[in-house]
Amino acid sequence: QEYLAQYLNGVLNSYLASYFLFLTASVWGVERDKVEPNDLLRFPLPMPTEDNEYLVAHIVELGKKLGSSQSQSTVNETKTLLNNAVFDLYDLSEVERILVKDTVNYTIDFRMKREASKALDPPENEELIAYSSQLIDAIKPFLQTLNEMTIVADIFETKTAPLQVVKFSLVPVPGRALPTQVITGQVLDDVLKKIATQLPVKLADTIYTRRNLRIYSGREFYIIKSVQRRYWNRSAALSDADTIISEQMKANYAAVR
Repeated sequence: QEYLAQYLNGVLNSYLASYFLFLTASVWGVERDKVEPNDLLRFPLPMPTEDNEYLVAHIVELGKKLGSSQSQSTVNETKTLLNNAVFDLYDLSEVERILVKDTVNYTIDFRMKREASKALDPPENEELIAYSSQLIDAIKPFLQTLNEMTIVADIFETKTAPLQVVKFSLVPVPGRALPTQVITGQVLDDVLKKIATQLPVKLADTIYTRRNLRIYSGREFYIIKSVQRRYWNRSAALSDADTIISEQMKANYAAVR
């Protein structure tokens, strides 16, 4: 029983448990300390078997290590290993892992920490590159039928603009050495500030929605969104890729009718 308790403790300290409780517990999304016992009972915990024995033992070991005195860097490393072990236990796909990680790091983090959340900070170039690479990976399979075209991204660096711009281009195979690159020295801030004033749409007296822009021009398309990390993560790239593919399919269908 002690072993099973340690196993459960390890799983409950993972991103996947936070993700599950955030989606299913009625109050956990607002206040973490109000998780009800029934919320935990609904969590689907795989029983230890011969097939998952190694993963279960690894989760128990990491859970114990997480509870011991460690430096912050070691804690972060242990958490990463624990999350990956739990993802393997539940056999999550790469896309599912991205959605869980981003939900915890951006959505849950944002709601729990409010103003202290880093989800509202401008994205770093590394995050923009990860976003662009994920979007490219999602769209490339639709271009590879004849293996003639590929896709590359140019990230326009801004200084004070409230919006971020990434340009994607269809180019002949093999493309270029760096599929994603950061473009500096572009004076876009003033233009983006003017565009930003047109994006908020008033739905009611105190309710506004913010639109994202997708501009298509020949073999290029631009994505323009608020300069906040929560809009430029890998799960956002998956969502944007789905929208782009859908819009292009609809446009192509309309063109042939």
